[in-house]
This record gives sequence, C-alpha cells and structure tokens, in this order.
Amino acid sequence: MNRKTHIDMFGVVALIAIALNFGLNQIVIKFSNGGFQPLFMACLRSAGAGIVLLIWMRIRKIPFFYRVPVLFLEHWLEFFLHLSSVFYLLL
Repeated sequence: MNRKTHIDMFGVVALIAIALNFGLNQIVIKFSNGGFQPLFMACLRSAGAGIVLLIWMRIRKIPFFYRVPVLFLEHWLEFFLHLSSVFYLLL
C-alpha cells in the first residue's frame, strides 16, 4: 500500500469543513440557549439532518421507502409502540 506524504485537496476541504462545523455548532448552541429550550433545538437539528439526508438520497436516486410489506408493517407497529409510550409518559 502506498504511503501518502501529503493531504489531497478533498482531505483539506473536508478537514476545514468539519472544524468549521464543530466550531460553529458551539456558537449556535451558546446563542440559542438564551431563547430556546434545548429539546427544541435538538429537534431542529434532527429535522435539519433528516432533510439533508433526504436531499442526498434524492441526488443518489436512493428510494425513500422500500416496497416490502413486512418491513412496512414492522415500522407501523414500532411507531404505535413509541406513540403509546409517549402517551403513557404524559399521564
């Protein structure tokens, strides 16, 4: 296996992007904690990540849902199980 002596341009851009993401995340958390609840911000981050993932799947032409009936039924059962546990916690 060849040993690289330098980082290529993709590696440089990826490292800078990750460092910016980590740094900006701390700044956003500091400013948003003054006005929003942390759980709300976690929901927004999860929704944003889901949207980015769906866009990536659309670009790569990966289907959102598979046409397998057993898998579909399994997801609905899991959804209702979680929904019932949320209602149980609210009581």
